[in-house]
Amino acid sequence: MKTMTPMGCFPESNAPDTAPLSAGDYYVQVAEYGNDETIDSYYLSFTATPCPTVSGYMYTTFQGDTIELYPYEGRNIALLVPSPTLNDEVLERIINVFDDAYDYYAQVTGREPTLSREYNGLGTIAVVSSTCGAGCAYLGATGIEILDPYFDILYEGVHNNDEFDQVLFYELGRNFWFYGDSLEYKEPDMSGSVTSGYAVFMRFMAMESTGVNPAPFRETDFATFKTEVKGLVGLYLNDPTLNWSNTLRIGQAPANSMNLSGADLFASFMFALRDRYGDTFVDEFWKEAANRPTAKSTQDAVDNFIIASSLAADSDLSALFTDEWRWPISESAREELDSLFGPQDEYALDAFVFGNGRIEINPEKALYTDGESVTLTAIPDSGWGFDWWTGDASGTNNPITIVMDSDKNITANFIAISLSPYEPDDSSSEASWIQTGETQEHSIDPIGDEDWIKFSLNGSSAATIETSGVGADTYMWLYDGNLNLIEEDDDGNGLYAKIDRTCGNDPLSAGNYYVKVAEYSGSSTIDSYMITYSATSCSTPNPSPGHNLYLPLVRRR
Repeated sequence: MKTMTPMGCFPESNAPDTAPLSAGDYYVQVAEYGNDETIDSYYLSFTATPCPTVSGYMYTTFQGDTIELYPYEGRNIALLVPSPTLNDEVLERIINVFDDAYDYYAQVTGREPTLSREYNGLGTIAVVSSTCGAGCAYLGATGIEILDPYFDILYEGVHNNDEFDQVLFYELGRNFWFYGDSLEYKEPDMSGSVTSGYAVFMRFMAMESTGVNPAPFRETDFATFKTEVKGLVGLYLNDPTLNWSNTLRIGQAPANSMNLSGADLFASFMFALRDRYGDTFVDEFWKEAANRPTAKSTQDAVDNFIIASSLAADSDLSALFTDEWRWPISESAREELDSLFGPQDEYALDAFVFGNGRIEINPEKALYTDGESVTLTAIPDSGWGFDWWTGDASGTNNPITIVMDSDKNITANFIAISLSPYEPDDSSSEASWIQTGETQEHSIDPIGDEDWIKFSLNGSSAATIETSGVGADTYMWLYDGNLNLIEEDDDGNGLYAKIDRTCGNDPLSAGNYYVKVAEYSGSSTIDSYMITYSATSCSTPNPSPGHNLYLPLVRRR
């Protein structure tokens, strides 16, 4: 028995032949399959069920065009799509998720957007052919548009893998942006760092809250994308030349592999605060931000952000923002935080040196706020080495980072080390001679030191130059007499370097040669290492003068 494929009211997107039939007359043709037999009798059955009708709605786009869309209603949002025949289960899944995302935004911000673009009292998400970007949304009011191809990505992702693209989560966040007066930077500073940064960060929060399976972001796995955003703060902190003024203020992020912007850096700072102070920080922060006064300047907006963060964390965070994160704060904001949390304790750091050297302190200040981090680096003079810390620090690590929770006295202890007898040998003009078969002991000190050695060849020769020792890592360069680089090596002898020139392939010709040796990374000293040089002539020896060779002459008959 043969049956026709059922025609559904809501067809699968990849099976257009299952679309419903419209009103009208239809004909059915029946025949024996092979057209070579008769059928005495057969039954033909027919059933029809009216499809639910979705009436068109004339929607006016943000750009003023009027188009017909088909509305599907949820609890909080109405989804307006260009076709009445999309799969109802997929649409229901999309609507339910964004209803839940709407609930999350309302719970976190403590309010709902003004009803602007609406259908039957519900905020609209409309699928259109042209708008201000991939998606577009009103700020602080209902109304979202998404371009056809981006809605297709969302629809197909949900249909095929129950995967949700991020665009609408981002745009929905903009509907819940109520903080322009208190947090936005003022021209000519880049207000988008905060306004768009809010949408970037809250997009992640809304997707976490709804528990969806995120689709890739521009062909990048979503988890990888999220990690990249969170990691921007680390890139920022690792570059001491960066501060608030040359990043967020101008809408820039540290150089990164995904070309992320200042808005993403703002989101990264929000992630850092959430990770430090817990999930409740996000809920409390936006409520506190809404209560801050109108900012008359960019500095007022920055102050509002720091104070709202402190209130949400229930702790004075001025030291975190100014000392660790390099944000500016006004004196009036400090006074307000003092009135809210009490004056912060301040402590002095006294650093001393025993021996010959110095201590580099970062940041270097007269007084430090309670909980502030300070990095100390011991730098020995030539002929001296750092040994250990004493006082309120201990151990041999260098540099060290301490937390100022009391007045501290710290001493860096330096000890004299034996200098190489070949010093100074810091340049080619100061190079020390080495003879074939000789081994010399050298040292790399201070950090960044270089040792130069030279040798001379009378003719074409094989030569081997190598360093050796215990626990260090050397790098070696070989130059000709005009200081043209011939060869370099890092690990020809384990962590030590070795250059080996042979007669068969790459002998050295007659002349003077220079060898430069340094510590591999340029960031450490080497108390002692050995360098060995040997050379062998490649020429075929001639008979010594005064010795004749006679070969017997054999005559054959």
